[in-house]
Amino acid sequence: MNKTMEYMAFGLPVVAFDLHETRVSAGPAAMYVEPNLVDRYAEAIVELIDNPTRRAEMGTIGRQRVEDELAWSHQRKAYVSVFDRLLGRTVDGSR
Repeated sequence: MNKTMEYMAFGLPVVAFDLHETRVSAGPAAMYVEPNLVDRYAEAIVELIDNPTRRAEMGTIGRQRVEDELAWSHQRKAYVSVFDRLLGRTVDGSR
C-alpha cells in the first residue's frame, strides 16, 4: 500500500488490483482491475496513457486525499491511540 500512497502524494494516477485496502487509501484516485488479471492491468495502464485528462483528474484527487484525509497530521491521533492501547497507556501517557 505504500506505493499507492507515494503515487498519490506525488499527484500521480494509480492503476491497482482491486484490493480492499487500496480502495480505502486511493478511492477514486485509482483505476481498479480484478486481481491477477495481468492483461487487464496492462490494458488499464494503456487506457490511462491515452487519456491525459483522466490522468490529471485522478492525480489531483489523489493528492487532495493525501492532504485532506490521509496525511500524518490527520491520522496521528488514531495511530498513536492504537499503540497506546497496545502498550496499556492512558491518555496522559502513564500506565
